[in-house]
Formats: sequence, structure tokens, C-alpha cells
Amino acid sequence: MDDPEQTDQGSTATGVDQNHAPPHVPQPRSSGGASELPTTAWFGELQSGFAHLESNIAELESGVADLESGLARIRPEQERAAPITAPIEPDWSLLGFEPFPDVTPPHPVDPSPTSGPRAWRWILLLLVVLAVGVGAWQIVSDRDEEPAAAPRAKAVEPPAPVALPDIGSFVQSTVLADGDILVQHWIRADGIFTLTLSAPELATTSQVRASDVEILADGTELFGRSSIETADRTHYLEGAKAIYVSYLLEGAIERTDSAPGRALARVTALDVSYDAQGGTSTRRIQGADVLSMACYPPTSPGTGVRPCGSDEDGAWQVELDPRNRDDRVMVQFDQP
Repeated sequence: MDDPEQTDQGSTATGVDQNHAPPHVPQPRSSGGASELPTTAWFGELQSGFAHLESNIAELESGVADLESGLARIRPEQERAAPITAPIEPDWSLLGFEPFPDVTPPHPVDPSPTSGPRAWRWILLLLVVLAVGVGAWQIVSDRDEEPAAAPRAKAVEPPAPVALPDIGSFVQSTVLADGDILVQHWIRADGIFTLTLSAPELATTSQVRASDVEILADGTELFGRSSIETADRTHYLEGAKAIYVSYLLEGAIERTDSAPGRALARVTALDVSYDAQGGTSTRRIQGADVLSMACYPPTSPGTGVRPCGSDEDGAWQVELDPRNRDDRVMVQFDQP
């Protein structure tokens, strides 16, 4: 008969406790025809895992939707209406930093030759050319110069009362009864390209003025102003060799009370200058009883006055050498 104690111990060692039995674990099917294990539990656990994963994904999507909804509520209406197309510049002052300078060009750079420094050089060159043109135009306007020797018509030069030199000039001033002086000026040169007529400036209050101005260059009348007062009259010629100038000189005679009909003419002609000057210049005063004649340089009308000239056949005449050929002539005379 077996020992009950041994039987209990053996049951405890080798038997299975029905209250603490481990779960049944199916074994894989052997190829040798062992009994098949059920797969229903595996599929059930797998489906349970997928369901749990889908639940987590749904919760995550719900959280993202809540986050987007919150951002939409705090975002300004205009930002929600228009998508952001440019990076947002942070407020660097809140962080204690100075903002970086904007080095992005406002417009795309055109690599063509007409842009950049070359374009600015062309623009500056154009401005300089315009400034020079405007300045030249103002100078010409101030001096009232003629643009060129503009021919108007053919004319015949009046004959001179004396034989003219090959190189030089002859000026005849005729005192008229009305107080004006008729001036005729003949010029001979190898080739004149610039001719300028100027009204002398006097220290007195009277202003000398020339009217009815006529200029002939090689028998061609030159177009220009008929009067000369404060502005010069300049002509650019093409190498003229024979020049004739005539005009009425007004405001040059001053009446005096020392004797009836006595007067003083501080100038007897315009100042005439031209290139290729040469030879002598003869001045003749007629139409009045000349008492005295004096010559002085135009650059210093108050100084350098010297007696000059002599009476020849009822007219006073002086021949100025090349050093003094531009001198002015002053006469005192009696006029009936």
C-alpha cells in the first residue's frame, strides 16, 4: 500500500495544480502529422492591436485639428485671407539684437550693357554735353553774336574817298547837323574770319548807340541787327578780304556852353576788331570846323590822351600805326 505522504508529494512534484495551471500555449504543427493548433486567438490579438493603433491615430489627428483651429483663431483675418509669400521678419528688438541690413536688391539686376555703372557714365556724359550746349547758347545770346556770315544779298561797296591800302583800314566820320555822326569804314586784309562791332562805353551818362548798321563782306551784305548799343555784333566769315561797314553814331556829341555851336565828340566811331589785323588805320573827321583832335587807347579812356592829327583839305586826319591802330579819336569842333 502506497504511503499517502509520498503520494501527496509526488502529486505535488509531478502533477498539475488545477488552481494555478499555466495557460495553454499552442504548439506549431509539425510536418510529421502532429495535431494542428488553433489560429483564432492569433487573429484576434492582431485585430485588437490594429484597432488600438487606429484609435491612437484618430486621437493624434484630432489633436492636430484642434491645434490648427486654435492657430486660426489667433491669426489675423488678413493673414488667413492671403497666403504668406514672403518670410516674416522677426522683431529683433524683442530679443535685444539689431536687425540685419537688407542686402536684397529691390529689383533684379539687368546684366545688359545699358545698366549699372556704364549706364550712369552715359547719363553723366549726356548731362555734361547738355550743360555745355546750354552754356554756349547763353554766351551767344548775351553777346548777341550772329550764328555765321549769313548772306542776304549782293551789294556794291561804295568807293573810298582815298586810295585804300592792300592791308589796313580807312574810317571817315561825317558830323551831321542833327548831332549824329555818319561813319563809313573800309577794311582790307588777307582773310577775315571773325568781325566784331562794339559800342564804346563812356564815363558820361550818355550811351553811344549805332543805328542803320550795314555790313558788306566781299560785296555780300551780311544779315544782322540794324542797331548796336550794349551788346556786340559778331560775324563769322569765310576769309573775307574786303569789308565795308556804315552806320549812324548817336549819343557821341556833347554840347557845351563855352561858345555857340561848340561841341565835343568823345568817340567818332564804333570799336571794330577782327582777326588778321595788319597795316595802318587812317581816321578822318569832316562836316564840322574841328578845333582839336586827340587819340587814346580804348582800354584806358581816362588816361593816355594825346594830341594827334592835322588839318588836310578842310578835314582833320590822323594815321595810326599798327601799335595804335585800335585807338579812339576824340575831337572838339564848332558847328554852325
